Amino acid sequence: MTWSPICRIVSDAVHVLDAIVGFDPRDSEATKKAEKFIPEGGYKQFLKVDGLKGKRHGILRHQFFGYDKGSISNKTFEKHFETMR
Repeated sequence: MTWSPICRIVSDAVHVLDAIVGFDPRDSEATKKAEKFIPEGGYKQFLKVDGLKGKRHGILRHQFFGYDKGSISNKTFEKHFETMR
């Protein structure tokens, strides 16, 4: 199972994306231009069960966020980093 920051799993995020993309008459200038980049058939077609198998992730850690090493933010980040590892 692959985790994502907004939804529980990547496929949840793809389903949300498919639901929210497209033309919005209240933001017609931006969405009309962006509409041409939405793949025909949506994004669900690109989901693969083992799409990340064999892939490597790079994580910027050292002083990227500008917090102290002993801060709660750093401890939380390290905890989540270890979970991913």
